[in-house]
Amino acid sequence: MEKDSYINRINEDFNYDETVEIIDQEHGGVNEGKIKSIRGDLLVVYNKDTKREERYNREDNIIIKLWEPGRPFQVFNRVDLRLINSDYWIIGMITDIDNEKEQLCIKYTDKEKNIQEEWVNIHSERISPVGQHTSGIGTGNILTAEEINQKLFKNRKFITLNEDQEQKIKNNLEKQHFFIKKTKGDGNCMFRAVSDQVYGNEDYHDIIREKCMDYLLIEREFFSQFVEGGEKEFDNYVNMKRKSGVWGDDVELQAISEIYNRPIEIYCGSNKPLKTFHENLKDFNLNNENENKTDIKISPIRVSYHGKEHYNSVVPTKFDVKIWKNYKDNILTKNPGEYEDEILNMKKERKLRKMTEKKEVEESRKLFVKNKDKYLDDMLLDLMLNEGGENDKSIMKQSELEYKKEQDEMLKKAIDESIKDTEKNESTKNKGMDEMDLYSNPIIQSALELGFSLDDAIMAYSLYPNNQDLAMQYLLSTKSYQ
Repeated sequence: MEKDSYINRINEDFNYDETVEIIDQEHGGVNEGKIKSIRGDLLVVYNKDTKREERYNREDNIIIKLWEPGRPFQVFNRVDLRLINSDYWIIGMITDIDNEKEQLCIKYTDKEKNIQEEWVNIHSERISPVGQHTSGIGTGNILTAEEINQKLFKNRKFITLNEDQEQKIKNNLEKQHFFIKKTKGDGNCMFRAVSDQVYGNEDYHDIIREKCMDYLLIEREFFSQFVEGGEKEFDNYVNMKRKSGVWGDDVELQAISEIYNRPIEIYCGSNKPLKTFHENLKDFNLNNENENKTDIKISPIRVSYHGKEHYNSVVPTKFDVKIWKNYKDNILTKNPGEYEDEILNMKKERKLRKMTEKKEVEESRKLFVKNKDKYLDDMLLDLMLNEGGENDKSIMKQSELEYKKEQDEMLKKAIDESIKDTEKNESTKNKGMDEMDLYSNPIIQSALELGFSLDDAIMAYSLYPNNQDLAMQYLLSTKSYQ
């Protein structure tokens, strides 16, 4: 790459909290950053690689926007690239552009950890915005939605209902003049059910997911404490949850209840909702014993839970005119995303002014903290035992057997991977490398402490033998540790 490759950049406006590329002139690469302040031509950017705020002059063209469809490509832009004849996506960096031939030269690390450069047509379907097919912007963590679900819910016990149990949920809701509106079971069902409640159909689940993740980032101080790894892993958690097909959970439901300022009721087979969120709104009287419901203003978001992270939308029938009208009145008529953007902007403004949360939100969060460990599948099993009798006990035993089988399979997989790692290590030692020297090397030592395999540690050391920081950055970009 020529030394002046990063001059004559496209100079554009930037926005507060925007994710950007920071050109690393010394090493010819890019880091990921967030705009934290804009003061004329001075940009204050949080560098996620160095973990500190840095200042840049807009005119120096060191900060560039992420590429997205409709925007021109720039040298140093990162993109998601699908490998040839494969469904495997990696993060690559544009190193050269041939406008006449409409070709991009993209540099990337392949599955075997080899650095490659490839020319790709700018219109190729193999190119997508960074983070669209990988697990998140800048993470380099190439996981499918199924793999992410296994990672995020590895300690959760799930159950699967039989036809009788499904019918019980349906019957109980029908008695209350509600019916179940089924959603597609593609891993997006929670967001689909919310979309149906908010917009009247499930088609805008991707917008619900996107705005929910944006909200989590704004309110990271509160929500990061409920993510494994806390603040340190919060960005990675949000990036993984952005991927289509990854299941939603209580953290997202609490955020959704705050975005739309509506309670959420989750029905699992009893007359009353098994779990609720944000139920303390002042002008919400639907669950009051008082029969006079003329002052109802807010309709709860109602969903049904069917075990194993599947949700459907719960819609009122027209038998109860007031509840039906209340439900219809709460369907958003704005273009999908407009209302959510207004709320997000208001939240950002509140944060800038350091204003306290509304009392209702504070009370809602207290209840969320109190109930955070009450998982729906466990509550559903308790409900079965309390109301269902022997038939439901057999379902519970069956679900426990399924859970044990899943755990055994995960254990077998972990053992197989351990054996493979051992074989790799033996292969490395057979090449004449001294084991004691390897483990005493500071780069390899640090890599192993972070959870990387010895093979990955050796690869990082071979690429950057004299620069531990760059070696760690390389490893973190692959995210191949356990």
